[in-house]
Amino acid sequence: MKWLAGFVMRGRAQAVLVTVVFAVLSILIQPLVYLSGAAVALVTLRLGAGPGLFVTAAASAVVAVLAALSIGNPAYALAFVVGVWAPVWVLAIVLRATINLPVTVLTGAGLALAAVLGMHAIFGDPAQFWMQVLDVFLKDAQMAGMAEFKDMLARSMTAMLAMAWLFGMYISLLMGRWWQAMLYNPGGFKEEFLALHIGKLPAWGVVALSIWAMVDKGDMGSLPTDLAVVALAPFSLAGVSFIHAWVEYKNYSAWWLLLLYLPALFMLPQVVFTLALVGLSDSWVDWRSRWRRKEPLPAQPAANEDEGPGEALPPGGEERPREGEPDERKDKD
Repeated sequence: MKWLAGFVMRGRAQAVLVTVVFAVLSILIQPLVYLSGAAVALVTLRLGAGPGLFVTAAASAVVAVLAALSIGNPAYALAFVVGVWAPVWVLAIVLRATINLPVTVLTGAGLALAAVLGMHAIFGDPAQFWMQVLDVFLKDAQMAGMAEFKDMLARSMTAMLAMAWLFGMYISLLMGRWWQAMLYNPGGFKEEFLALHIGKLPAWGVVALSIWAMVDKGDMGSLPTDLAVVALAPFSLAGVSFIHAWVEYKNYSAWWLLLLYLPALFMLPQVVFTLALVGLSDSWVDWRSRWRRKEPLPAQPAANEDEGPGEALPPGGEERPREGEPDERKDKD
């Protein structure tokens, strides 16, 4: 990946090229869109908001032209602008200005929560809108319990899409930060990510939203549940950081991380929820600080095995003779 990051930083044309190419390829292989967002993040983190905005605008124009020529609709570029480049650009600006990953992660959560509120403000009950969408895509599907399945899916679509949007921001931003560290500060990203810890106040906010979702009687539709679910996302990321830090602290093999990522392929919602609980517990307990306090202090060198630890000499200083002993320096004079 280092060669790709270096290519992005050779100039604005190269950065736009990488952003556009991976955006187009993501139509066939969806995860490649994260590389497109990472290019925007890298330019913004390294050079600032202006160059990052230029790459975003130029890539949007190129994709709009390609969309107009291929499918006759240049508005297709908006999917990349709103879905990937613009939010990643905002988060990269925040991270560059604050040099604070937890604050940046929470900023992303704020954008996702605002999107949820916007959906409810526009549609009233987004579940009805998603039900109409599902009726179109699943009109030919025939299976037992289809009505119940569509109803459940419609009520959870807003939260699921907001979570996917948010995690996409996180992946692109962290990848861009990783590229930046590879080029200019080797090892810096690892140290920053392993230390990701979210404070108690946001954790209490999640608790409050969860209680609201549990006691709500449906007067607000799915809004309380949608907000509570999306608010868990930054703590899931903190949980991932915690697991990586634990493996690093214990000097375990990186293969142990397969126990985290393999189940996520088959039980993603359950894994995300479990990681969120881990991240929430770390917000209150701060396990990593406890690990540091348990580390033994380095042993102090002793001047003589029978006399205990000796005192360090000042820089350039000389050892003075003990009381009652002859000063050999005077004899030399």
